[in-house]
Amino acid sequence: MDRLFSALGKHWKETTNWLLYTLVGGLVPVWGGMVLFGLFSKPLAFSAFSSNGEFAIYSAAILAPSLYLILKDLSTSNFLYRHFFSLVCIFGLGVSMILFAGVTAVNTGGLGAVTLNQGFLRRVTIILFLISVIVAFLVTALDSARMGIDIKQVRQERESQEQNLEKEFDHLKRGEQ
Repeated sequence: MDRLFSALGKHWKETTNWLLYTLVGGLVPVWGGMVLFGLFSKPLAFSAFSSNGEFAIYSAAILAPSLYLILKDLSTSNFLYRHFFSLVCIFGLGVSMILFAGVTAVNTGGLGAVTLNQGFLRRVTIILFLISVIVAFLVTALDSARMGIDIKQVRQERESQEQNLEKEFDHLKRGEQ
């Protein structure tokens, strides 16, 4: 757990920025649709954007790249809690598939009198989405820590080296005159 908190402590800002871009950009269909419908004076409830398994798709879109980060460099790196996070991602992807396939099967017909419990579907997919976001946040922070490179620190060291080289060059230049 100490390594997890250490990774979060060192990489929380970069990981939070990634998460904000992912959520704002990934949820454009939801918030953009609500703004657009409001513009047309046809306000819709949030349920209009969440009752057909949409958040199952959003969950899968977040979990799949997380699974890639966990499994990349499988033989050469040690990803913290790899088995746990892999299992959560695979389970989440399976649940996403089942829920969305169920919605699609009902909506395309041929299942007789089967109807969707949209309230249940909405709750489950939103909970799945929230879990997916948390898992993706943790996986991204751990992946950044696994790389072991603090880009800001490397940049500062290079700038410092550059300044030292300039000073040495100026010193040598003055010494030759």
